[in-house]
Amino acid sequence: MARKVFKIDPLDLNKDIGIGVGLPMGGDKFGKFNLLYNTKDQILASLKNLILTMKGERIMEPEFGTNIYRLLFENIREDILEKRVRQDIISSCKRWLPVLIIDYVGAKINEHTLSITVAFKVPDYNLKDELKLEVNR
Repeated sequence: MARKVFKIDPLDLNKDIGIGVGLPMGGDKFGKFNLLYNTKDQILASLKNLILTMKGERIMEPEFGTNIYRLLFENIREDILEKRVRQDIISSCKRWLPVLIIDYVGAKINEHTLSITVAFKVPDYNLKDELKLEVNR
């Protein structure tokens, strides 16, 4: 019988060393950032950062992010808007977070809120999770 092989990120082994910065990026009363201490939390923060950053917002990386905020104010039908949001998230993840395999992207408009669900997996770390966001118009 074969043994199942999986990887553990060496950064996850030391629980006292932060490997990334969480969102929102504000610090505590001492000015210390909200540090993340494991790979799963860092992947979720990176995905959230990618989705909520507008293309052109980041200096020296004008293609980083998505066009979700621009799409929200276009005069198009809701079903077309939801489809374009899905396509935008998938294409941005393929370029900027290639370690993720996107299983599902759901986008639904309810009055003034866009609800986004991204289900993904990272086979190298035996990780499967989902991110839920709400963006207001």
